[in-house]
Order: sequence, then structure tokens, then C-alpha cells
Amino acid sequence: LLGVVWNWMLYGVLIVQLYVYMYNFQGDRKLLKLLVYAIFILETLQTALTGVDLYYWFISGFGNIDHLVDPHLSAFDVPIIESIVSLTVQLFFAYRVWILSEKKSWWICMVICVVSRSQF
Repeated sequence: LLGVVWNWMLYGVLIVQLYVYMYNFQGDRKLLKLLVYAIFILETLQTALTGVDLYYWFISGFGNIDHLVDPHLSAFDVPIIESIVSLTVQLFFAYRVWILSEKKSWWICMVICVVSRSQF
């Protein structure tokens, strides 16, 4: 329950970050904007599915212990969606390190890619 509330609070922070990005970086390339919006949509989906899980466990299953044992949608929303989001963000981070190092630190980028791939 506390984890879901924390997730919703961080989702509010994400909305503010998206607003600041949209306001301050209007000249970014379309591919970068698409990446930002895709991550936002995936995070919105994950937050909504977490809310559905919370409703299933504590509202519709009130008093029924079997509802607490059933993972419902949490087997999909947390591991799969968050793996996709974190892999995408970490690969973008590796790309930025590569670009900012003027394409000289390829070995650091490879380490970042291997470590990020291992969690997926």
C-alpha cells in the first residue's frame, strides 16, 4: 500500500518534469521527444495498472484473503514495464556518454550497455 502511494507521488514528480521539459526544450529533435513521451506513456500505464492492483487487493477483495495471494496484474506491470523503461533510459544514458566524450569512451558505454542488458 505504501509503495503504491509512493509510486503515485513520484508520478506527480514525473508530470512536473514532463511539463518543464515541454516548456524549456521545444527545439529538441523529434526522436528525443518521442522517447520522452514514450517513457511517460509507459510510466502512466504502469501507475494505472498499480492502481488497478490496489483496487483489486484492498477494495473488491475486502475481507477475502485469497485476493491478497493472487498477483493480479502486478506480475506484468512491475517487472515487464519497468524493465523496458529502465533499459531504454540506461541505453540513452550510454549514448549520451558516448556523444559527450566525443566518441572516445566507447568502453564505458559498453560497460553501461552490458550492465543494463543484464537486468532485462
